[in-house]
Amino acid sequence: MTVPTLLMAGSKTASPELKQSIDSLRQALPHPTLRIFEGQEHNAMDTIPQEFAARVSSFLLEPHP
Repeated sequence: MTVPTLLMAGSKTASPELKQSIDSLRQALPHPTLRIFEGQEHNAMDTIPQEFAARVSSFLLEPHP
């Protein structure tokens, strides 16, 4: 997989499995970008949908090498 990949997580995500998954993906993918939602848990798409959508849109619109 050579495309840039957006990984998103909440700073208050409690699940060690989810944290491990993000870390594993960051190490395995050639072009990962990690965005952390401060003060959020795993469900940021439900609790802050506008900010979530803005981050996804921004990633999709920015130039990637």
